[in-house]
Amino acid sequence: MKKQTTEQVRKPRNPTGKGGFKDHPELINPGGRPKNQESFSYWMNYFKNLPISEFLGWLKKNPEDVRTVAAELAYNRVFNAREDLTEFKEVANRTEGMPIQSTDITSFGEKLEQLIIYKPERLKKELDE
Repeated sequence: MKKQTTEQVRKPRNPTGKGGFKDHPELINPGGRPKNQESFSYWMNYFKNLPISEFLGWLKKNPEDVRTVAAELAYNRVFNAREDLTEFKEVANRTEGMPIQSTDITSFGEKLEQLIIYKPERLKKELDE
């Protein structure tokens, strides 16, 4: 390995600042995730926050050769959610998060106070008796 001289250390590696992501912002990929415009959640949030008049006119302002499949699918989902409860639940779960679902362990309507764990040796001994 070569040892760098003081002049090499002080000299910037890219003095003109050309190249890299600054010149090509379309290449920026934040953390490996897709761009927001490519996700259903982004478009569902976008559509559900639009005023109704803008929402209903969105298809006319964005013809098929401009809009993405994700945007159109999300638009249809939000549009259908206005009338269909199952569609509404899907949109709400996708944009607001799934509600917490708790589970309760019961036995014939009574709560189990403790869980009995049998070790194989103990079980064998009890069966032999």
